[in-house]
Amino acid sequence: MNFIEWSDEVLVNVQKVDEQHKEMARILNALFQTLGSGRDVQAKGLMNELELEVKTHFETEEELMKNFKYLNFFSHKLEHDRFLNKVIKLNEAIQNDNEIVNLEMLKSFKNWFFNHIDINDKKMGDYLALKGVDAESHKENIKI
Repeated sequence: MNFIEWSDEVLVNVQKVDEQHKEMARILNALFQTLGSGRDVQAKGLMNELELEVKTHFETEEELMKNFKYLNFFSHKLEHDRFLNKVIKLNEAIQNDNEIVNLEMLKSFKNWFFNHIDINDKKMGDYLALKGVDAESHKENIKI
């Protein structure tokens, strides 16, 4: 069973953004599989992957928002900055053996992920679609 079940409801219809969301969900599912397994080394590697994917994803979204003059850029970026700082701090603590990956942490990431998509990314996706960015259907390519 996956920790995050992917569905078309979370698509923002910007292919690159949707693919990155899918990759973050894959990493969170892999982290979930390490819980209670004693696979701390694997969890550390996955946390490094998650941090890198989050950074890359936020850079992608922010570049799109700037290039297409998205009006809610600053508030959207502020949310990105807060979450990225949280991921960086937790990853640093995990890498230094001061923290372990746990269910509460993963639930927090999952809640942020879906709330952010529903509240912010879908609005951004709608705006970008109006600007002609990746409006074609690509749902069949986004499966977990």
